[in-house]
Amino acid sequence: MIALVLASIASLAATLGGLLLSWVISPYFTTLSYTNPANNEIIRVGLGITQGFVNMLLVLILVYIAIATILRLAGYETKKLLITFIIVALLVNFSPVICGLIVDASNIVMNFFLSEVTGGKQLINSFGAIWETIKVGFEWEKAFTLTGQIDTIFLFAVSAVLNLVLFLVLLLFASIFMFRYIAIWMLVILSPLAFACYILPVTRKYWTMWWNQFIQWSFIGVTCGFFLYLAELLATQGTGIYGPAQGLGSSFLPHLVPLGFLMMGLIFGLQTSAMGASTVMSLSKRSGRWARNKTRFKT
Repeated sequence: MIALVLASIASLAATLGGLLLSWVISPYFTTLSYTNPANNEIIRVGLGITQGFVNMLLVLILVYIAIATILRLAGYETKKLLITFIIVALLVNFSPVICGLIVDASNIVMNFFLSEVTGGKQLINSFGAIWETIKVGFEWEKAFTLTGQIDTIFLFAVSAVLNLVLFLVLLLFASIFMFRYIAIWMLVILSPLAFACYILPVTRKYWTMWWNQFIQWSFIGVTCGFFLYLAELLATQGTGIYGPAQGLGSSFLPHLVPLGFLMMGLIFGLQTSAMGASTVMSLSKRSGRWARNKTRFKT
């Protein structure tokens, strides 16, 4: 029967998706550090390029500030640039350390949830029990009647659709966690250049772009990890939460609700990471204004 074959293929795909997710979120996926150049050759080589370029850029900016100060081109604005330049020059070589503090903080929360996640194993087991659901909601002695055959095909089709959607969702989660590694590596490599862009008002927008991306990719794992944990918890509880199945629709509820939480988790993961970045940016701007006010030169 075609419906049975499709349901079996979809179930196998969901299992493979769960295995892929388990591998990606496990400590064995990669031993490379998120931010430490000593434990990540990719970051070490990349920082060697960007830090060398930034050092030349800082010299040029210092020359510009010196000329502007001598010729009194910008007055107080030049003095503010000098303060910002000194702070950035001190911090730029420690940018991987600063990035590491933020990433480590997000990883602590993320790993709290992921330590309880089995890569969708509970969800897959829940969908694997679809036959029990079918037996609850369907009378097998009618399977050889026309109506019974239609019902059987429908149930197999529902099973195939659920498992296929689960496969796609698990694949997307695995992709997010996989690309999170790559994105953070790239952003750490670019961090010295981003810090240098903060000095001049005309280039500060590039700092803002970098900071937004860094916060989003750092904390997207927290939201996704939370919804993965919540979905697996709901799948594990099963009828303990929803009560005994009463009818076919109620029988599928324990499978649909965790899947719905996973799908919403993907959406919330992307949205909340952007909201978090905006909040952090707002706080950093306020802190920057406060620091400038406290260190303002008397004119």
